[in-house]
Amino acid sequence: MAVLLQSAGPTQRIADLQFLPAPDKARAALARMRSRNVQPTKLMIIALAVSAAVLDDPVRPIGIPGEFRITQIGKRSLRTASGYHAVYGSNSRYDRYPRSAGQMLRLLGKWIDEAADPAMRYVGQIVELKHHLDLVRLARQDAR
Repeated sequence: MAVLLQSAGPTQRIADLQFLPAPDKARAALARMRSRNVQPTKLMIIALAVSAAVLDDPVRPIGIPGEFRITQIGKRSLRTASGYHAVYGSNSRYDRYPRSAGQMLRLLGKWIDEAADPAMRYVGQIVELKHHLDLVRLARQDAR
């Protein structure tokens, strides 16, 4: 995951992103994450949490298998370091956010998913632990 962030390239201005192709937008998002000191472990946690939530959901998403999960990983990761904020005075502020849609999210999610692949074998155990903790929590509520 750290190699993915380090190899992202230079940061881009948010205003220039709309003119870039999807791979460059995804690299720019990773570069923003690197410049804002997003830890690789945070991206790993996002990938594991989204994968566990999708696995645990009884209603399966339709469409290409895995695409929903990868897109959600991209969305959650993009939120860790998105946007440009400038404050010019007490009543003057400028905010600009990159668009959270399209091929860029799929690429970003795919890259993060591939980097988190060694840890993905534990997703089933994470879901089992969640179910166990839910049962313990219910038992404590019934005991009261």
